[in-house]
Amino acid sequence: WVNSGNSGLTPAHKALAAGLLALERYDQARQVFQKLQALGVDDPLVLAGLARMKIRAGDMVSAKVHAERAYALAPTDVAALDAMGWLLVHSNDSSAGLRLLREAHDRDSTAQRVRYHIAVALHQLGRKSEARRELDHVLSDPRPFDGRIDAQALLERL
Repeated sequence: WVNSGNSGLTPAHKALAAGLLALERYDQARQVFQKLQALGVDDPLVLAGLARMKIRAGDMVSAKVHAERAYALAPTDVAALDAMGWLLVHSNDSSAGLRLLREAHDRDSTAQRVRYHIAVALHQLGRKSEARRELDHVLSDPRPFDGRIDAQALLERL
C-alpha cells in the first residue's frame, strides 16, 4: 500500500476494489475495501462499496453507517446515491430507494449495477414489466457488474 497524501488512498486501490466488486469477486473486494477503511479512508466510493458488501452480507446496521456517510460526503456521487438507494430498497422503502437510484442513473446511465438495483426496486413495487425492461437492457450489455448473477436470476423469476 502506497501512501498518497494524507488518506493513504491511491486511485489504483480504488480502481482495484471497484473492479473486484464488478467481477463479483466479493471476498477479494471486501479485503481491499477493509484495508482502505483501516487506513482511515473517508471516501464516498470506498464507503459505498463497503455498504454494498455489508448489504450483501445482511449486515444492515453497518451498511446503513457506510451508506449514510458516503451520501453525506457526496450526495450527488453515483456510488453514494446507489448505495443509499440500495440500502433503502433493502430496508423496505423501495419508493424512496427508487428515487435515489433514478438520480444515480440520471448521472451515469452506463452504470449497469444501478439499473439492476432499479429493477429490484420496481419489482418490489409490483411494477414487473418495467423491472423486466430494465433487466433486459442491463443483461444485454456484456460488461461485468456487481449483481449480474442476481439480475439473471430475477429475470428468470419474472
